[in-house]
Amino acid sequence: MLANLERLVQPFLANGGGTFPSPYDAYRIETEIEKTGVAFYFFSGNESISVSSGTWSSSHAYEYWKQIEKEYYDLTDICPMASWTPQPPKMPDSVPWLATLLLPGFFLKLKSDSEDIQFLNTCEFVFFEVAQKLNNA
Repeated sequence: MLANLERLVQPFLANGGGTFPSPYDAYRIETEIEKTGVAFYFFSGNESISVSSGTWSSSHAYEYWKQIEKEYYDLTDICPMASWTPQPPKMPDSVPWLATLLLPGFFLKLKSDSEDIQFLNTCEFVFFEVAQKLNNA
């Protein structure tokens, strides 16, 4: 099954993203892949719904964390109510890691009981694993 998933994901990674096939064609992803990590941007139509940043490189972990942290602070500066935690998230102690920030569009576009949530969560993980495998090959 992993080989099948890899074949599906590789064109998205090679082309910088794309629109998903039906029944998930309302969603698209933009990808930025480096030898040391990734950034994924998920959209529903033109609405940004989440951003993910991850790395498998301990020497580059801080710069990837700064990317996701910037997105977090950009969001909470505009809308302080977007964060209900007493303190901002902390960078994981070890690699590999993938951090995802759900944006307001996620909560406006998706119903909490939607199967699309599982699809999007699975995509984040699979895209990260395939990108890591391709860059460590």
